[in-house]
Amino acid sequence: MTHILIAEDEPDILTLLQHFFIGHGYQLSLAPDGETAITLAQTNPPVLILLDIQMPFANGIEVMQQLRTDPIFTNTPIVAITAYIHNPWDPKDLLALGFDRVIAKPFEITDLQTIVSNLLEDPDLHRRINSH
Repeated sequence: MTHILIAEDEPDILTLLQHFFIGHGYQLSLAPDGETAITLAQTNPPVLILLDIQMPFANGIEVMQQLRTDPIFTNTPIVAITAYIHNPWDPKDLLALGFDRVIAKPFEITDLQTIVSNLLEDPDLHRRINSH
């Protein structure tokens, strides 16, 4: 079963994502803040991470940057979930920082599913994951 970490501080969005991805056969770790996301990722490394940018204790950028310093997460796909209106970061800036994809709130769940599926179906990703 494919394991995804979702870090999102808005309970309604987290619940929506939880129901959607579990319904599509994914195993999940759920974090309501950045600090918990780091702990969960290190305890049970996922094959893909969805990170809200604006979260308490550590924002999504800080979480991504900290995880990227660990060789286990160097090649793990990380998707930024952001509300551009409340965020000074341009999507190009987020990609340059190390995120693999960026999706803006509000988003269509099917658009997020497409991003996740495309990242997980990448043959290079499978080689990188299996090399750990």
